[in-house]
Amino acid sequence: MDYLARREHSRYELQCKLREKFEIPDDAMISAVLDKLETDNLLSDTRFAESYVRSRISRGYGPLYIRHQLRQRHVDTALIDQVAEFDEQEWADVLVDALARKVSAVPERGSKQWFKLQRFSQSRGFTLSQFVEATGRGLQSG
Repeated sequence: MDYLARREHSRYELQCKLREKFEIPDDAMISAVLDKLETDNLLSDTRFAESYVRSRISRGYGPLYIRHQLRQRHVDTALIDQVAEFDEQEWADVLVDALARKVSAVPERGSKQWFKLQRFSQSRGFTLSQFVEATGRGLQSG
């Protein structure tokens, strides 16, 4: 319960933490505990995924990064598609905000600084088209 009081967890994350902390060899026992937590609505992959997406967007991460991290936490692909479904314009808005925190103005296209920003955006999980859209606005959000 202490784990769930701190933040939302995916079922897989909590399963790993319980297995590690209590060294329970019987997966059936852990599964029963997790089932009970889900029944009592204390554990929810949906709530976890929504919370995770909001958190990562506020930190300036893009769709590719977020989807990858949710898959690493064994969140269902259909659920990932549901909670991370934004259009290109919305993701470009997120990237504009992330780039604006990094630089005050868009460097000249093709310059060393421009390519550095492009690599930064890709490392944050944004596509090239989202980067082009964001830099085309001159870092003015909206």
